[in-house]
Amino acid sequence: EMLRSLVGSEMCIRDSDYILNYVKQNLEDDVIMYGAGAGLHFVAEIKNSYLTQSELISAFEQKGIRIFSTEPFWIRKNLCPENQLLFGFSAIPYEKLPGAMKTFSKIIHSL
Repeated sequence: EMLRSLVGSEMCIRDSDYILNYVKQNLEDDVIMYGAGAGLHFVAEIKNSYLTQSELISAFEQKGIRIFSTEPFWIRKNLCPENQLLFGFSAIPYEKLPGAMKTFSKIIHSL
């Protein structure tokens, strides 16, 4: 059980590192990722976006990427930034990360 947890956490770190490096190399002017090392999610801030969270989520879903609103985590919902979304990566197999991040990038550049 302990070994499985260690292997799982190493995979999580590997996936997290891949995503952060991809964003740094390809999307540095467009996206800020918060929460590095915090687990299986990041908060992705889409720079220079004037779309609502619903519009952003819809744009990602149309291309097969599920991304989530951060609004449920805000006590004062009216203060929730529209350009920040919850980006989970635990369900994406490592071998599919390059394609998923390429799609993520295309969506960002189409906004």
